[in-house]
Amino acid sequence: MSFANTKRIYEGLMKQDLIVAYEHMITPTEQLGDYVLPGDSWLERPSMMVGISDQAMQPPGECRSIVHFWHELARRMGLENEFPWQTPEELLDYRLEPGNTTWAEVVASGSMPKMENPEKKYEKTGFATSTGKVELYSTIIDDLSFDPLPCYREASPESEEYPLCMFIVLPDDEYYRTGHRHIPDLRKRAQDPAFFVNKADLSDLGLEEGYWARIETLTGRMVGRAFIRSGMPKGLVRVPHGWWKPEAPQGLSHMSGMWSFSDAQTTPDEEPDLIDLEQGIPHMKGVPCRLTKLTTAEVKELESVFGETLPMPNAVEKNVPKRESTKDFMADIEFGEDVEFQAVELSLYGRSSG
Repeated sequence: MSFANTKRIYEGLMKQDLIVAYEHMITPTEQLGDYVLPGDSWLERPSMMVGISDQAMQPPGECRSIVHFWHELARRMGLENEFPWQTPEELLDYRLEPGNTTWAEVVASGSMPKMENPEKKYEKTGFATSTGKVELYSTIIDDLSFDPLPCYREASPESEEYPLCMFIVLPDDEYYRTGHRHIPDLRKRAQDPAFFVNKADLSDLGLEEGYWARIETLTGRMVGRAFIRSGMPKGLVRVPHGWWKPEAPQGLSHMSGMWSFSDAQTTPDEEPDLIDLEQGIPHMKGVPCRLTKLTTAEVKELESVFGETLPMPNAVEKNVPKRESTKDFMADIEFGEDVEFQAVELSLYGRSSG
């Protein structure tokens, strides 16, 4: 339930005859399922993405890997030859065949295999275009009836109804996409979704830092808490990604806070001026919006469902040397002691900046 225009996605899913969810925890999407198949977590399976991640423990109970699920489904449909691998290790061995190695050998060596990847392959094969050349005029896009040349599109005009613009960012430092919000230590550091705004905008709206506000677009709305950022231009709002609360009430009316806190509700997918027509994906920047302060009654209603609003410390906006950040358990010291970083993100939720 983190895709653009969540309400439309929800309505489409509710029209299906059967929904089967594969999960290892109760997520908003899982709450729609007619059946829930218990999945494994990343610690309970081997994987190979940017590095080697060997299995650390066995999945508990009846949890099974997604490879097992697809194999068993293929077998029951008479398609076993199309998906013959029964375990993640077998699938990884298949992927490693071009390098003449196996998953066990990769784990034993402790390093990813070095696949042959010669430079300047284009001198022999050409580029991956219809003509084999570098195309400033894209024949592929032209065939799809779009403008084959790079072009500039004006931003949506300002309006009285939606006087601000928002952009959606990567999740807060504590989280990966929609995940990890069930981990107590991380939730202590990032309790609620935070909007970042210019000081003048906060004043114009009659808001105090940390107070609840509602952001609305043509597509939908969500609530969060407003905070000042000196680097935010006037008229721009930063919206966080992937929020829900695992501890919140479940079921279709609340969906563990998704209907209140998810940014996907605000993301357009039907407005021609707010989507990338060539790719069919929504804009994450420059979306017209309005920001309003929640009334006292609305805050009380929110707290009656999700609990008391707790203080969230203001950020310290400055650069600090990396060596001063090592007492923060999320600090990464691999880059050396003298590398500076923006302390603002590491201090918003009570983290020390040294």
